[in-house]
Amino acid sequence: MELIDGKKVAEEIKGQLRKEVEMLVAQNRKVPHLAAILVGNNPASMAYVNNKVKSCYDAGFMSTLYKRSADISQDELLALVDQLNRDKDIDGFIVQLPLPKHIDELTVTMAIDPSKDVDGFILSISVRWLRDCRVFFRPHRMVSPCYFSTTISKPVAKKWSL
Repeated sequence: MELIDGKKVAEEIKGQLRKEVEMLVAQNRKVPHLAAILVGNNPASMAYVNNKVKSCYDAGFMSTLYKRSADISQDELLALVDQLNRDKDIDGFIVQLPLPKHIDELTVTMAIDPSKDVDGFILSISVRWLRDCRVFFRPHRMVSPCYFSTTISKPVAKKWSL
């Protein structure tokens, strides 16, 4: 068994990424730009996001940190998510969890454009939904204990058949 030095491997990957970004710059192409939304003052979240910002810098990426106070409303946070979804300069972003208790994390997470979902939460939620909803097939019928509402923001318990 071989022991892998994770820190060394990470540095090698960042070095390779930096070279690729330098090639993009030399070709007058866009430098990747990642953003993070940090709500509140959770020390662990702050450390994690600051490490992400540093990793972007080390790889030659642009990085923008959006800090918001813990008393931000859910609507204000969703407006910021929508702004980043529409911002052509931002290639991807994260919303750092946990969020304050008055904000529904699922609603905020599902508002992220899947093409900009750096953490892959939407895929993770979809896989979990499929696992939890267990679609059963019968010869002439399909029955599921769940379906997504038209807003796709929350699973709604309901039986349906085709």
